[in-house]
Amino acid sequence: MSKKRVLFIVIFGFLIMVLFGVVMAHELKHGDFPAHIAWAKEYSENGYLYKIPHTLFAKLVVIVRALLPANIAVWVSPFAKQVFDLKSFELSTLIVMTLTYLSLGLLVLRRLIKNWELEDNRFIVFAGAAAFAILTVGPIFLFTFPDRMFLGYVTGNRFDSPTYIVAKPFVMLMFFGVVDNFFAQWNWKQAFIIIFAVMCATLAKPSFTITIIPAIGLAVLLNLKKYKNINWGYFFIPMGLTSAIILISQFIINYSGDRGDRIIIAPFQSILFYVPNLILVIIFIVLSILFPLLITIINWKKIKQDIAFQLAWLNFFVALTYAMIFAEEINLGVNNFWNGPMIGAFVLFFVTVSYWGKDILTIVKNKEKLSTSQIVSSGVLGIHVACGIIYYVATLISTSVMVN
Repeated sequence: MSKKRVLFIVIFGFLIMVLFGVVMAHELKHGDFPAHIAWAKEYSENGYLYKIPHTLFAKLVVIVRALLPANIAVWVSPFAKQVFDLKSFELSTLIVMTLTYLSLGLLVLRRLIKNWELEDNRFIVFAGAAAFAILTVGPIFLFTFPDRMFLGYVTGNRFDSPTYIVAKPFVMLMFFGVVDNFFAQWNWKQAFIIIFAVMCATLAKPSFTITIIPAIGLAVLLNLKKYKNINWGYFFIPMGLTSAIILISQFIINYSGDRGDRIIIAPFQSILFYVPNLILVIIFIVLSILFPLLITIINWKKIKQDIAFQLAWLNFFVALTYAMIFAEEINLGVNNFWNGPMIGAFVLFFVTVSYWGKDILTIVKNKEKLSTSQIVSSGVLGIHVACGIIYYVATLISTSVMVN
């Protein structure tokens, strides 16, 4: 790797940590953070969390806190002891969240470089800008701004949920593993990687695991003519078995016993807590994924056989179906099933931005002019990014529990 590329990656990582570290520091007292920090404290004291099935965030916070140089700080200054006693869990949370964004940013950047086959450094800055775009895109909420920027939309980039954010790097690692190994030969290294990714993604938040498994089944049906080339062992053993064990245990923890919640069939009820009618629900969904829709429609003939596109869209539709039909009886208004479409939207944006960027680079390298459809789709992506930046700023300046 050249010195120029190493320097760029260092600068890119630094910017990621600063930009998202700032918003994570702000969110420590907002959204779901206070509750999850309290559960991390409980986990540190008891070694378990009662009726909390997704424990990865708490585990990571406890591990980071244990690694902090507390003895040195306490020895150096009584003030440092007070800070550690009062704020060690918040500080550990901030470290976990900042490192999560760093790993997610580097993972996305690395994949874009691989997909675009950027052997030289001429377009490395473009790859970095595209990675930032993927990490910041938001729904096109211009018609409901400033009253509504989040609720009712399907946004892949939300700042209020630590478990959602912690899950994202492992979700992407999981998705990349499925795409790369769908038609590949059995490989032990890849098997262990997917076991690790499935465990971490599911223990962080099971939303993606419960949608990608059915999506893989549907993708298999679409590619039955190639059934001999499908990596059956990869899906049944390391991925399927690992997912089944963790999901079953989480289901028992969360939904069994007198104090457990219940999954109920309640079409549209949870989303109608926040959106007045179903017409607006559909409009908000379309405005949330307008760029992926445009890229897919414009390039349908080219991409309909692409396994990444197939999996991304199938996963999103499965997640959306769950969200529309199912709800939790006790936490009906919490909209937990809508985490699936949000994560699905993030994956969709990665896949479509990756395709769009490769198309743009080809045109630039050949010194050709952009087509009308490419200009329009680029403009729509720009609006998504602009809305994401607006939401970022609104989150930073807000003093409310959550930016609506």
